[in-house]
Amino acid sequence: MASSLKLFLAKLRKRHIIETLAAFIGGGWLLIEVVERLLVSHYHFPEETIDISVVTLVGALLCVLIWRWFSSTEKRPGNVKVEVLLVPLIVLVALAIDLNLILQIAGIPSKKLLIGIVAFLLGITWIVFKSLQWAAKEPAFTPGQSKGEVAISPPATGKPEKSIVVLPFVNISPEEGQDYFCDGLSEEIINALSHIRELRVVARTSAFAFKGKEIDIREVGEKLNVSAVLEGSVRKSGERLRIIAQLVNVQDGYHIWSGRFDREMKDIFDIQEEISLTIVDHLKLKLLTSEKERILKRPTDDHEAYDCYLKGRYFWYRRYERGMQRGLQYFQQAIEKDPGYALAHVGIADTFGSLGLFSFMPPNQAYSRAKAAAKKALEIAPELAEAYASLGWIAMWYDWDWPAAERQFLKAIQMKPENDNAHIWYGLCLTIVGRFDESIREMQKARELAPIEPVNPTLLGWALYMARRFDESIGVLRKVIESDPEFSIAYWYLAGSYYANERWGEGIAAIQKFVELSAGSVIALSALGYGYGSAGMKDEAFKILERLDGLSKDRYVGSLWRAVVWMGLGEKKETLENLEKAYLEKESILACIKVWPAFDCVRSEPRFQAVLKKMNL
Repeated sequence: MASSLKLFLAKLRKRHIIETLAAFIGGGWLLIEVVERLLVSHYHFPEETIDISVVTLVGALLCVLIWRWFSSTEKRPGNVKVEVLLVPLIVLVALAIDLNLILQIAGIPSKKLLIGIVAFLLGITWIVFKSLQWAAKEPAFTPGQSKGEVAISPPATGKPEKSIVVLPFVNISPEEGQDYFCDGLSEEIINALSHIRELRVVARTSAFAFKGKEIDIREVGEKLNVSAVLEGSVRKSGERLRIIAQLVNVQDGYHIWSGRFDREMKDIFDIQEEISLTIVDHLKLKLLTSEKERILKRPTDDHEAYDCYLKGRYFWYRRYERGMQRGLQYFQQAIEKDPGYALAHVGIADTFGSLGLFSFMPPNQAYSRAKAAAKKALEIAPELAEAYASLGWIAMWYDWDWPAAERQFLKAIQMKPENDNAHIWYGLCLTIVGRFDESIREMQKARELAPIEPVNPTLLGWALYMARRFDESIGVLRKVIESDPEFSIAYWYLAGSYYANERWGEGIAAIQKFVELSAGSVIALSALGYGYGSAGMKDEAFKILERLDGLSKDRYVGSLWRAVVWMGLGEKKETLENLEKAYLEKESILACIKVWPAFDCVRSEPRFQAVLKKMNL
């Protein structure tokens, strides 16, 4: 109860309701005194003049209060905003009452008076009708979307004739800890098939959403909009392998082909090539010479280095700090065994890039190592799309060189159009510089390539938030959470849109879930502190600042996250001081402040504008 009252009082303060009431009471009393003493008593105006003044003041007060209360909230069903209907209605009612009083003063006969009132009521009815008619036409645009904005379209339907998903191979090994190998085998086949222009291949992230689930193959095909499914199992014992693969027709559920491979670990590349070429043959695909060369091209000939690389990627996909640190060790082991393994260098670049982005390491340490690794990968393999995407990531989050980032992402997409990571990262870059329509198109493309993957729609929700399409963002992110309640970062972006709509209770609840799922990460605590401060719960916000100070004794805590809490508390001086420190520390997510709605309260400050200028934004 006390918390609800605090939130209600915070809303009143945030919308300046109390100040507005005080101003109208004081100003209204003064106006009535002037009318009574000057116009009525001195100049002998009719006493009804006081009534007209009171009616006008009350009407104006109601209009201002309604506008302040509703203008920052969500649009109602049918895209109708309450204030757009109520304010004109109140104005017309006040005018009708005033007109009635004026006609009485003028001595207009009651019959004419009645006609006048009826005419006004008809006018009011007509305006309300036209407002509703206007609102009913608006759904031609998505709710929250203005003319010219890109609408969010559902994933494409209509099954392509030649399309496939490679499901994660099931681990049936007697030894524990072989999931990495099964996942890696599936991913390598996906990568090989992705080089074929005639075949649409579902991205790894969507395919792996079905890992560990017992689901009918035809249902998988329907969900992913494909005509064929490759599934299989792996039994690995020491250096011995038994791999069973099955290609299934989604339409009838029958096998197109199945094969069994009993080999040594050193033959793993031969097995992958054989499976890929068999799929090509049975799906009746015509291979160009260059496509076959890419399928047969091996990233390394050392199967031990390859095994380490698979382990590294397995842990990198976990995207939490300890997992990425373990992944880094395996990538380094892969390079020790084969220094010319370009993809292992990309793995190191991507790991350091993620550690820097999420403040697990000081940015200057993380990104300098990431850049060196990506450049090394390109020295070894100049046509490696993944390395260009990594350089684009570094240019975006660390160098703040937006033209360079765009060039690298476009080159990665040109070389490997089916790489959903390149599309989503390019979309992030476009959002940061304020090119929202282009950004949303790229993110939709990534969603089409990986329709089940939660990251892509989550980042689409983030882009919609940055574009101030808050209601759409909430809708997209709620769907992500419904399908994957444990996907932590979706709660962060959802809270941002709730905060922007001043729905503090819902925003704080979402962030508390993010804090829980992220084990109390710096970013989650900062967003919670911002919510507490904005909602008027200042003691709780100051406790968050104390927690961040405590964490900084053992790990890196960026100044940006302190700035976010101070911003929620409404302390501009401390906010700007920490933003300037964050610039000197080159904190990655500082790149977002040009479009980040939460920073609107300091956007006009010269010190804020100076930071933007230094960042080429």
